[in-house]
Amino acid sequence: MKRKLLFLSLCSVLAIATAEAQFVATPAGFATPANGFAWFKVGASTYTSAAANTGDVAGDTRFGLPLSSAVTNGCATIQVQVFGSPGSGVCNAQATTINSTQSRKVTLNAWDNTNKISGVAAGATGGTVWSATSAKIKILGGTGAGGSDATFSVIGGNGGSNRTKLNGTVFWTMAWADSRFTQSGTGAEGNFVFNNDDPTFGMSEPGGGGVNTKNLGGAGNGYTSEMVIPLNNAQLGAGGTTDVTFTANVGLRNFGREFGNADGRMGFNPGMKGEAQVEVVYDVFEIRRVVQPVELTTFNLRGEGRSVVAEWETASERDNSHFLLERSADVRSFEAVGRVDGKGTTASVSKYLFEDKNPAVGINYYRLKQVDLNGAFTYSAVKSYTVRESGALVVLPNPTADYLTVNGLTEVSKLQIVDMAGRVRLEKQAEKASTTVDISGLQPGVYFARIIEGGQSQSLKFVVNR
Repeated sequence: MKRKLLFLSLCSVLAIATAEAQFVATPAGFATPANGFAWFKVGASTYTSAAANTGDVAGDTRFGLPLSSAVTNGCATIQVQVFGSPGSGVCNAQATTINSTQSRKVTLNAWDNTNKISGVAAGATGGTVWSATSAKIKILGGTGAGGSDATFSVIGGNGGSNRTKLNGTVFWTMAWADSRFTQSGTGAEGNFVFNNDDPTFGMSEPGGGGVNTKNLGGAGNGYTSEMVIPLNNAQLGAGGTTDVTFTANVGLRNFGREFGNADGRMGFNPGMKGEAQVEVVYDVFEIRRVVQPVELTTFNLRGEGRSVVAEWETASERDNSHFLLERSADVRSFEAVGRVDGKGTTASVSKYLFEDKNPAVGINYYRLKQVDLNGAFTYSAVKSYTVRESGALVVLPNPTADYLTVNGLTEVSKLQIVDMAGRVRLEKQAEKASTTVDISGLQPGVYFARIIEGGQSQSLKFVVNR
């Protein structure tokens, strides 16, 4: 790592502060950039394929048929019947259970990663990589049977006021499996138990060859799920397509007559429908030129009572462990008086402060020692601050009401009255060692008398109280 502290203009600091790029150590599998360059995470994005559903097949918006081989008449509706003759078009007479299983396939466009890891070679000075952080096939739901697709009927009987009560269950499941990423799942599982008309007295018997039919309502609607795709970037971002196969199993069971003399028939026209979509979330990385280890933009000293306060600011940092504030009386032998932890690696502006509460009377010399995570270090320029004899600067009275007198000034001293927000409320050039300021216009509160002399400053706290 090149050892150097940069002192940048304010314009440069603002440009770096607004950058959103985040330095990262070279991610696993990524090529190592050229010296002076590094990987930065610059954002994230999401690929979402167009949704595809089984209804996209022309003329085939629902599925669940054809019937199993046990069904003899190949009806368009699964039907079971108790008692009587099944009649024309009625499937599997006098059965108590019947079911049908059928599959449909949809094709989805997979993620085509146009900025693959393999596209950037070692030693590169530029390049972009998209790296997936999560991937899934979303099962968006579908439809089962509508209100008129599940029915039961009372056939014949004695007519008049006679009634027949029927009951039974519609059942369904929907499963799905992906061909490319070998994922699978099951949903839309359930059943719908019903009985006809009045739950106590059943339905009226039409008599003769008559038929009374009741719609049972919808079933098998509205399911959602997802299949998580393994994060194998090479396979995941290879483009092309993947197939999702939906398999529906629908049927009727436990159909029977509880009482009455009419024949009964229950029918179910399965209308299962599946829908799916690919979703991939990925981070975006770029190779960019690396800033120096620490870009130090300011390093200043000021007095606060008997203390010396060091303040400094960095525009960016890389692998920065900490700072040591060092003090010397002769610019030859320095000792550490304080430590402040660094921000590690950041492209944002960082501000630091340390208060030396025990400076020597007279001239004190200060410098910053910046230490990297690997132990390497570098020094800033040396700054000096002169500490006066104890009691040399005094504000009187304190608290005060309308006037403030500052003792211990020189003819080159400039006096500022500063509020707690750091705003300069009054300013005056010292006339003599003791200077008085009219503060009657200030609101009650805490203020500082800041004395500026020879490029350094010292602040004394006072209170306005009326």
